[in-house]
Amino acid sequence: MNPRNARIVLLTVAVIAVLLIGRAWLRARSNYRMLMDMQSKDPAVRLAAVKGLMPPERLVDIVLAYPMRIVEKKTETGRRLEVLEADNSVRIAAVDAVAEAAKDPALQKVCIKALIGLLKSVDREATDPSQKVKDAEKAPREKAWKYLGAIGEPAIPYLLEALRDPSGSVRDGAVEALGIIGTPTLPGLLVAFRDRDRRDKAQAALDKLKRPAVEPLIPLLKTRIPKDEGFPVNVASLLGSIDDPRAVPELLEQMNDVKVPGLRRQVVRSLTAIADKRATIPVLKLSYEDPQMVLECITAFGEFRDPRAVPRLVELLSHLDAEVPPAAVGALHKIGSASIPALLVAAKDRDVQRRANAILALGAIGGPQTVPVLMSAVNDPNPEVRYAAVVGLGKLKGNDAVRATPLLVARFRDEGKIASAAADSVLSLVENMPDEQTGLISAILRPLVDTLGSPNGDLTSVYYASRVLARIGEKAVPVLRSELRNPSPWRRKWAALTLGDMADKLAAQKAASDLRGLLADKDADVRWAAGKALQKMGLVPQQVVAAR
Repeated sequence: MNPRNARIVLLTVAVIAVLLIGRAWLRARSNYRMLMDMQSKDPAVRLAAVKGLMPPERLVDIVLAYPMRIVEKKTETGRRLEVLEADNSVRIAAVDAVAEAAKDPALQKVCIKALIGLLKSVDREATDPSQKVKDAEKAPREKAWKYLGAIGEPAIPYLLEALRDPSGSVRDGAVEALGIIGTPTLPGLLVAFRDRDRRDKAQAALDKLKRPAVEPLIPLLKTRIPKDEGFPVNVASLLGSIDDPRAVPELLEQMNDVKVPGLRRQVVRSLTAIADKRATIPVLKLSYEDPQMVLECITAFGEFRDPRAVPRLVELLSHLDAEVPPAAVGALHKIGSASIPALLVAAKDRDVQRRANAILALGAIGGPQTVPVLMSAVNDPNPEVRYAAVVGLGKLKGNDAVRATPLLVARFRDEGKIASAAADSVLSLVENMPDEQTGLISAILRPLVDTLGSPNGDLTSVYYASRVLARIGEKAVPVLRSELRNPSPWRRKWAALTLGDMADKLAAQKAASDLRGLLADKDADVRWAAGKALQKMGLVPQQVVAAR
């Protein structure tokens, strides 16, 4: 190619490039203008902008490409400290304009598609850790699904198809919109529910319909789809979530199907959610037949609250699987007072595990019948039984709590787990005392103070008594101040140390003047304890003296 022709070619290419760039610039400018026109107060201008940005795919791309305005507070290095403002008004205005245009029958179809497209979240904004950004990003999507729900039946086919969209936010928004539309979506949702690609979201939408979906779903429990064994499991799960007793007979029938993996387990879970006592006997039978289902059955018994399950649950209190007995205790607790007679018998059983778990259950249930058994069991030869009794005694109230306190304090000398539980239980007695019975708290504190003041006693008991009094806090301050004036140096010393250990420093400082007086005590240990307590309160001795 000669030089002249080369120059012509280069010039031609340059002209074409300039024309293309200019055309792209003009198009971008036009798109921007129409995007801004969507915020106009003139309905005709907004409608023209929507029409100008169509087809739907183009409108969605243009709207989502417009960035959210985020005002941030940053460090000198550019790291974000805080989001001050997140403005998504352009996107919100676009959703409003499209929804308004959808009222025109000629534009309704394309506007529905556009609204579904606007359910899509923008990656950076959807994953932004700032809650303000997340809220601003969600606002236009929430408006879009509400508008689609308001459009109603014309939007149903497009929303059903959107259940398979690659974007999770589009699928979620379609579920919300279908839920708003309600019963008219049922036939289409049932078809979508059979489609493995759309099943999860169709299930979520059907769950929003609740009762109207039950009758059509029940026959589907018997449906078996080739190469889709999980379908009846999904049906059972959905019926359990809807929680309607009409599904119970068919669920019970399907409980016998062991060919479909996971179906039996899901059926029991669904029956548990519905909590209909008609299922008690079949589930009892299953708990004997299938060892793998015992835990599921126990959970069901707790929700059924049927006394017919009590004998089986009492049997399971001594099950070898470590997870089973605690679950049985929980179920018996839910069944409540109807469990007590059988548990009173089990509390005397020779089997230590059954005896201990029966005591735990009685303590959880409570009631006058359980108190003597708990008080007796606290001295049982077996540590697990004693531990269960200590935990149960911590739930008593009123005069029973007062009677239980010396028994609990005596357990401070027991092995670590039991002593620690006894300390926690005494604290619970004080914290859970009803307002009208707070006068009894002083009677609960007395055994603790007596233990604190035993110079010849077990130091472990003294330690636990001091720790509990410190945790009780303000309610223990008056009795500890009284102990600071006790003739016994030992009692004065431990009262001072206990006040110093209180987390509630303001309450402990009420005894500051008494502690200051002990700085001149004849006993060196008392003087040391008083100074230590004042230091822990943030009051060094010199400051206390100066303040006085």
